[in-house]
Amino acid sequence: MQGWTPDSLGGTNASPRHVALVVGHEGLRRDLERALSTMGFASTSEGRLRDVLRLPRVDVIVLDLDVSHESVDLDTICEAAGKPVIGLTGDPALRSAPAAGRPILLAKPFSIADLERALREAVGGVSSGGPAGGLDPLLQTREPSLLRTLERARHLADTGHPIVIQGELGTGRQALAEALHRWSPRGAEARIVLDRTEFASASADEAEEALRSALEGVSAGAVVVVEPAEWSDAAQIALASRLRDPDGRRWLTIASMPLDEAYEAGRLAREVADRLDVARISLPALRDRGLDHRALCEAIARHVARELGRPTPNLEAETIEAWGAEGFPGNRLGLESRIRAAMLEGAPQVRRSGVPLEVRRHADEASTLDLKRLERDTIVRALAHWQGNRTRASESLGISVRTLRNKIREYGLR
Repeated sequence: MQGWTPDSLGGTNASPRHVALVVGHEGLRRDLERALSTMGFASTSEGRLRDVLRLPRVDVIVLDLDVSHESVDLDTICEAAGKPVIGLTGDPALRSAPAAGRPILLAKPFSIADLERALREAVGGVSSGGPAGGLDPLLQTREPSLLRTLERARHLADTGHPIVIQGELGTGRQALAEALHRWSPRGAEARIVLDRTEFASASADEAEEALRSALEGVSAGAVVVVEPAEWSDAAQIALASRLRDPDGRRWLTIASMPLDEAYEAGRLAREVADRLDVARISLPALRDRGLDHRALCEAIARHVARELGRPTPNLEAETIEAWGAEGFPGNRLGLESRIRAAMLEGAPQVRRSGVPLEVRRHADEASTLDLKRLERDTIVRALAHWQGNRTRASESLGISVRTLRNKIREYGLR
C-alpha cells in the first residue's frame, strides 16, 4: 500500500503540485484558481486539452467536460494525458459512467471539500475504496506501523465485530470510525454518534429515551459510542441493555483508555466493557509519527487556511522540529490552535516563537470580531495546553466541565 508523502496533496512550499485547468466558464475558473491557491497548488489555465498536453510540467488536469469543444471520450482523455484527470460535469450520463479507465468525475455543483477529496485521490494514486483512499489527513501516513494498523482496520471493517478505537484526543479517532463504516459492507447505511455530552449526567429515564430516539433510525448501520467510561452509571446500564440485542447494528467505540482498564478503575460497567471490547485498534499520538510530522502540519495548515479564507501559511522546518520536540501537545487541536493564532495575527509564516500554547485572553488577540471563532479557538488552546484533560481545561477557562462538554460538542471538537 502506498504511503502518504509530504507532497501528496498541494506539495511543499518550495515545489507545489501543478494543476492545469481547462475550464471555459470564467467565474468557475476564477473560483477554482482561488481554491487551488488556498490548498497550496500552482495552477495554469488553458483553452484546450491539447494545449495542456504540451505543457512541460502538469501533475493533475481539471477538465470541464460540459463546455469542452473537443470530443468527450473519457478513455481517450486518460490515455492521452498520461496523468490524473478530474472531469467536471453536470451530465447525468457521464456521472454514472463506469469508473474503470476513466478520470475522476466531480458532479456539479461541488464543494471545496469535494474538490480536495478528488485532488487527494488523483495525486495520492489510491482509489477511494482502498485503505488510504479518501482518508482524513490524520490517517494518511508513511509510518510502517500505522500503515499496518490501517490495513488491519480495513480487514476488520468487513466483519461485524464491535471495534474499540483507542487513542488520545486529536489523533484521528472519529475519522477512523467514519472510515471503518465507509469500508464496511453496510457503508451505505446510517451512522450515528452517541456522544458523552448527552450521557455524562443522564438519569435512567433520560438515557433510555436518548438511546431509543437515536437508535430508531439505525437498523443495519453503525453506532459510534464516545467515551463510555464517562457516561453516568444509569446511562451505562441502559447501554448494556441495548448491547444484549444489537439488532444487526455495528458498534464502534472511541476511548482514550482501554476498556478493561476503565473497568478495573471502577469507571465502566463490566458488561459494557465485555460487549464492546471485541477488537481493538490503537492510534498513535502525533509525537510518535516522526515520518509524518511535516505532512501533518502542512495538511492542518491548509485546513485552517480554508476555514479562515486565507492563503496557506509557510511552515518553517525549525518550527515543525520544535513542535515535535515538545511532543505536539493536544495533537490536532494543538496544531490547529497554534496555526490559527498565527494566521489571525496576520503572520505569513508560522513560527514557534510568538505562538505560545497557554490560553490568552480574547483582548490579547482580537484581530477578529467573530466571537464564536474566538471562543472555539480559546477552548482548543485550553484543551491543547492540558493535553485533553477536560477538568483542568474547564478550570483554566472558568467554566464547569459540563459547559465545556457542551461547547466541545457544539464546535465538533471530539
